[in-house]
Amino acid sequence: DLTGGERLLTKDQRNGEASYVYPTKLFRSFRSGEMIQYKCRGANILVTPNHKMFHRVWDGQNSAWSDWRWSEAGKLNKCNHQMSRDINWRAPDIDEFEIPGFQSARKNRLPRRVDGDAWMEFLGWWMAEGHVVLARGIPAAVGITQKSASTMAKIVGVCERIGLHGKVSKSASTPQYCATDAALCAWLLTLGRGSLNKRLPDCVRMASPRQAKIFLDAFIEGDGW
Repeated sequence: DLTGGERLLTKDQRNGEASYVYPTKLFRSFRSGEMIQYKCRGANILVTPNHKMFHRVWDGQNSAWSDWRWSEAGKLNKCNHQMSRDINWRAPDIDEFEIPGFQSARKNRLPRRVDGDAWMEFLGWWMAEGHVVLARGIPAAVGITQKSASTMAKIVGVCERIGLHGKVSKSASTPQYCATDAALCAWLLTLGRGSLNKRLPDCVRMASPRQAKIFLDAFIEGDGW
């Protein structure tokens, strides 16, 4: 549930540019009765009939779309309108990302900065097929599995670019790259453990279109093993 303290993704209807902003007002009310569902490829929306929707209407007589407008969901004809799904996202590249320091029982690991492009690619691989190895409950090593030798070479390369020094083990059924780095492991654990619990960090959600593509290219190429 929203509290009002969250920044929400919104779209400027004048130019299509998107940004995260705090809501100016929250509406809460009890609802019992009909709901309106709008479902299509890439969207599944369930709202009350009086919910305002941003849309345009097809003018069959002139074979053209109307200007974008706001209308209540319950008053829309499902056959002749189109919702707005596209946004114009603008954000600058990040030159570097700082991996926070980590204090263990034996050693104090200082923060370190890594290249922004390499970091986005690493996160793509790790989100697709990476995990954190714990030693007696303490974050110890980063593991990334990959069946393709050529793809594994890419993974090793980008890991070296962010300062990891590991090796590929081929003893298991699926080759695995493993590198010891307690500070990085501690940060990765904040994103959740297990494929069903991982969530994107802010640096990816707020990434520039170019760097978001770097992340997605690596994420999609990962085979999930």
